[in-house]
Amino acid sequence: IELLFKRALLDLTDNVEDFLHIYLQTIVASTKIKTFDIEFNAYLEDLKIIDEQFETNEKNKLNILSSLNKSKLFEINCLLTSTTNPLFSSSPYNSIENNIDLKLNKILLNIHLDAISSIIRFKNNIFKQLNNKSNSSKIQQTSSSSSTTKSNSSSSSSFKIDFRFEGISLLIGNNSSQILYIELEDFNGYLSKTNTYILSHLILNDFRMYDVFNKSIYPFIISKQNKS
Repeated sequence: IELLFKRALLDLTDNVEDFLHIYLQTIVASTKIKTFDIEFNAYLEDLKIIDEQFETNEKNKLNILSSLNKSKLFEINCLLTSTTNPLFSSSPYNSIENNIDLKLNKILLNIHLDAISSIIRFKNNIFKQLNNKSNSSKIQQTSSSSSTTKSNSSSSSSFKIDFRFEGISLLIGNNSSQILYIELEDFNGYLSKTNTYILSHLILNDFRMYDVFNKSIYPFIISKQNKS
């Protein structure tokens, strides 16, 4: 899937220029529906976000987000069931209605401050125009939805989300220089919620922050001192 966003050079003209390119490569999904549960599995091979307005020192277009290796970028596996399942309290359900497993491979996020500011202005301009065009429809929706019935205050479904992020690298800078390089290595854990408790367990294996200025006296701002 390739998405190309263009923007007008002036509000009163039809002249446009390429603004943002988004590439989604190889999306695969499968679903298996059984009597008491549903299995859903999907993965995304690669994702690239390229800003067409800015270039690197090598005259390449600015790559805002990219994968750092050739493995699958993102995977999600879900096992959904309900309390009516006769095996609800046994494995693999373990009295949890929604079991979700997430995996994110190593990615590089290039936080180019000028590019991010440009994207935010572009987004704000779109929302402003959409808001102006939908004012009349919002008034109609408000009047038509004045008589609504209250939903039953039923308890929310239980869930457990296991996640593993192999690594996230952040490069922060602007047109003139790079400022910081931040690495988060092997961030994993889980979040679980039932009607009686909420559990969270988080592990971050490594966190590093570098000053990328080549004449910096102390380039390692934050670094781990052992292998724990």
